[in-house]
Amino acid sequence: MNAAYYVLAEAFQTLFEDSMDLASRAGYGTMASWTSRMAERTAVMGAALAVQTLAVHACSCPNPNPTLDDLIESGPEIAVFSGRVVSIVSPDPKGPTVTRIAVDDVIKGDVPRTVEMTGVTAREDRCGVDFRVGEVRTIAATKRADGRWFTSICLVPRL
Repeated sequence: MNAAYYVLAEAFQTLFEDSMDLASRAGYGTMASWTSRMAERTAVMGAALAVQTLAVHACSCPNPNPTLDDLIESGPEIAVFSGRVVSIVSPDPKGPTVTRIAVDDVIKGDVPRTVEMTGVTAREDRCGVDFRVGEVRTIAATKRADGRWFTSICLVPRL
């Protein structure tokens, strides 16, 4: 785990212990119980936020938050299209998922009617995309030398 995560977790634990100690010394019997629940919830929410923040910052994009125009104007290796996420499946339980997108509109490049990408979800890659079945997304992708398509959060335009 990242060192920053441990620092944040320790800070939340200290916050929790201090609020419990204060409530106890003040003689708030039922208030101590309420304070305990609130401190626990605050610690959990803060830790979750810290982990999400660390995960987002773990990915380095050459051009973070590109616009659609940025992606259209990028090099010829970048294809830009929109389509509906048809499926996200894992043929092998220990292997990467395959995300299948039915392409509705090709904005740039030569794109097949269905694009399959392996290992590009947020669950699998720190720069992965948070795809959801049924949603329509506009993304950019590259076709690798082996013929497989690839995308990342660095290639998702801000709208």
